[in-house]
Amino acid sequence: MNAHSPDPHVHERRKIFMYHVAAGGLLLLVLVIYRLSTENSVFPAFLHYALREPVDVFADWLPETFRFILKPISDAIKLSLKRLDGFFLGLPWPVVVGGVFLFTQHLGGLRLSLLSAGSLMFMGVIGLWDVSLITLTIMTLSVAITLVIGIPLGIWAAHSDRVEMILRPVLDAMQTMPAFVYLLPVMLLFGIGATSAVMATIIYAAPPVIRLTNLGIRQVSPEVVEAAKSYGSTSLQTLFKVQLPLARPSIMMGINQTVMMALGMVIIVALLGASGLGKEIWYAMRRLNIGLALEAGLAVVLMAIVLDRISYALTGREREGKARAYEGEPPGMLARMKKSVARIGAFAQGLSRAFAAGMAVLIGWIARPFAKKDVTGILRRVFTAHAFLLGSSALLLALLLVSRYLVDFSEFPAAWIFHFAKPVDAAATWMNINLAFITDPMRKSIYVYGLGPMRDFLIWLPWPVLMLGIAYLAWRVAGWRIALLSLFGFAFIGVTGMWIPTMVTLSQVLVALVLSVGIAVPIGILASRSDGFEALIRPILDVMQTLPAFVYFPVVIMLFRIGDLSGIIATVIYAMPPAIRLTNLGIRQVSAEVIEAARSYGSTPRQILFKVQLPLALPSIMMGINQTTMMALAMVVFAALIGAKGLGFEVLMSITRFDVGAGFEAGMSIVFLAVIADRITQGWAKRRQQALGVAASQ
Repeated sequence: MNAHSPDPHVHERRKIFMYHVAAGGLLLLVLVIYRLSTENSVFPAFLHYALREPVDVFADWLPETFRFILKPISDAIKLSLKRLDGFFLGLPWPVVVGGVFLFTQHLGGLRLSLLSAGSLMFMGVIGLWDVSLITLTIMTLSVAITLVIGIPLGIWAAHSDRVEMILRPVLDAMQTMPAFVYLLPVMLLFGIGATSAVMATIIYAAPPVIRLTNLGIRQVSPEVVEAAKSYGSTSLQTLFKVQLPLARPSIMMGINQTVMMALGMVIIVALLGASGLGKEIWYAMRRLNIGLALEAGLAVVLMAIVLDRISYALTGREREGKARAYEGEPPGMLARMKKSVARIGAFAQGLSRAFAAGMAVLIGWIARPFAKKDVTGILRRVFTAHAFLLGSSALLLALLLVSRYLVDFSEFPAAWIFHFAKPVDAAATWMNINLAFITDPMRKSIYVYGLGPMRDFLIWLPWPVLMLGIAYLAWRVAGWRIALLSLFGFAFIGVTGMWIPTMVTLSQVLVALVLSVGIAVPIGILASRSDGFEALIRPILDVMQTLPAFVYFPVVIMLFRIGDLSGIIATVIYAMPPAIRLTNLGIRQVSAEVIEAARSYGSTPRQILFKVQLPLALPSIMMGINQTTMMALAMVVFAALIGAKGLGFEVLMSITRFDVGAGFEAGMSIVFLAVIADRITQGWAKRRQQALGVAASQ
């Protein structure tokens, strides 16, 4: 390059700098003119248009017009729930516990079966047996319908690029929207009740199984598919005998995520009148009965862990992990406990084989007069091959007969029930009083230095400045389409009169996001520099990402009472894991050669971190911040359940009043906030990735 020729990168930086100066000057000019002309920064009232009125008219027209379609769907779901409730609640509790134990023992081993059966017993011991089974029936029906719809859609998308192109933005929107938003259209179509709960769960939980079914089939090697066709396989044979078996791990992972997302809707659908654990938590929190809310919350936690482990085991990875866990076991009490568990499992297997052999001999002896040859050997081989299934079925049948004719096991024993709600309430009162010297300064600091100034600033900031500023940021980061989307979204928020609630919600999201990132990134850096620390926090992060969002509420209320600040603290706890994981991952993926080159030039560890690792890991960190932003936005909406104001509170009130129009305005405002935040943070991460790619190529 000629020494006198201008550096194109310098020219580009100057150009960007001039853009920023011009935009900053324009925004400052608009701010000064607006503040001189009026004191009111809120979207002007003469531009308001009440969309709720036509929406309410539409809400009255739609269900009545399509009643001939909606009523059969509603009746079918109600009947299915009634039958499932009758089946599960009619089973003796030992049969349910025993059936779960035997199924999970066959699926994932004795440890999984002990965890599953023990969790069910815990739900009975705290007096939530029937409620937990009702939750399971709603989950079972919702997930079953979701899979019946989602897997075929994923297969269709895998075989048609056009279908995938149509589904992709729909699935993006479904995964971007907070769960609250699904309640309004479902409530509009099906009213209040269990049908709406099931339909909302289906809509919310469908995207993962559709996406991962599509992805799994598309990842099957084209050579394998071509080989199957060359041997004369039809399209259906290729699908069912080649593609689906090879895509099974991906599909099962989609099912795992669908199950967990369905469980995450437990408390939300309680707002629609659904029974179950969510209703218990919701009512307990409304009455500030922290102990009862914690009992039901722990039941949900255990259910989430068990369902996660079961669906994970169905992928086949549980057994692989279990096999690896026994390699190189250190001596000690843990090893002895594992050997004892293995002996118990071996004894149960041996007992099943002995039972199968005895049954084969007995049936062979009975059938000898009627058979042309001795069938004992054949039965022995068949029964031994299915010894566990045969023994399990016989045991469950025996328990059913005992419950029917000898001892009534229809209800969980009342004498075994133990509530710890009162001690928890007493502990909450004690903590509120005696830990105030810790919690009060935290609350005041977050409010005085964070939430209060942020909320006041956003409300003070003139609406044109905010709209133009975000549109400029969206344009520079994600392109002109997202800039137009942000202008339209905030115009919708202003026109519908949701400007103040939106600013309140935005202030909560920003404060929670700053705190989450400020805590998560340093933890991620520590994890990337210490394998021991990473191993320590990995199970903690697994649990934090497995638990439904609302489980944090009882614990937070115990320490910080209800209100906006408690919502922010719960949001910070819930939203941190993605930023921690992706910060750790991004730094660990930085090339060892690059780090070694920096060391060879005399860089200190601190310089390597801040000048090499963090800049190169920034795309991964930004993707973590994107996920943290979306989780923070969703959680701030959930925080309306514990007294937080803003758009979530507006949606909550509209649901309780069955005001579809007002709920539509608030819900769509949430959707626009979520979509704009998602596209801007994703655009930032992609631009940084592209910049690193250009730099690497040079």
